[in-house]
Amino acid sequence: MSAYIDAHVTHLRAAGRSTRTIIARQKLLKRVDVALPYGLVRAAPDEIEQWLATPGWGRWTLHTYYMHLFGFFTWATAGRRPMLSWNPMLDIPRPPVPKSMPDPVTDDQLARSLRAACPQQRLIIMLAAYAGLRASEIAQLDRQDFRILRIGDVPKRAMVVREGKGGKRDAVLPAHSKIWAMVKNLPDGPLIRSAAGGPVDGHWLAVRARRFFDRLKMPDVHLQRFRHWFVTAAHAVEEDVLVTQHLARHEDPRTTSGYALVTRQMFSTVERLPTFDID
Repeated sequence: MSAYIDAHVTHLRAAGRSTRTIIARQKLLKRVDVALPYGLVRAAPDEIEQWLATPGWGRWTLHTYYMHLFGFFTWATAGRRPMLSWNPMLDIPRPPVPKSMPDPVTDDQLARSLRAACPQQRLIIMLAAYAGLRASEIAQLDRQDFRILRIGDVPKRAMVVREGKGGKRDAVLPAHSKIWAMVKNLPDGPLIRSAAGGPVDGHWLAVRARRFFDRLKMPDVHLQRFRHWFVTAAHAVEEDVLVTQHLARHEDPRTTSGYALVTRQMFSTVERLPTFDID
């Protein structure tokens, strides 16, 4: 079975899919291959449906898992020399795409989290709340990604975010002054490191964040809700949907002139976000 998964991973890399997508797809396929009675490539639709019906999964989890499986089987049965003769996903209804509602942490939850965090955990929360970064994006950050850029004639503190969600191109974002103060004296290399000093991934961040918030008796708080706080607070400051969309990286800029204007406003917006006394 590993040969099929390895071949699919090679296909995804050749197609330019993001590292995040490839890793998630590979992990999911291996997980399903172990869970199903006869493995992944011999799976019947009812076996896959039964696995997808596992209790406790949220709507986004179910939709994501379905799409990973659909992508694999569509690839495996396509082309002039398909690896498989049939696609069991064609007999399984696609779960609807969930409608997302903003779910930001409260100001009190943000302030409390920052006060209780160790320096590295505090930096992780700041990057989620004051740059709107996802866990996987935080994990990829390097000290070299923080730099001074000139916007017009004015130098601005900026950060480069690698491979956004869905394989989007690298993005340049404003670096809030408090984030800049936290990273400017860090050594070169990964911004966030394991206890052994090595690089981490988004899952590592999420697991440790979960433990941290559980210790604070905040079971409903997770890193993504700090990103929601960022988007909500940025829109409250600027009240410009286009600026907020660019900061959240939901859409690419439409025109060069519009992008230049939004870039200036982005830096101003981020620096005006509310801050809290955490010392």
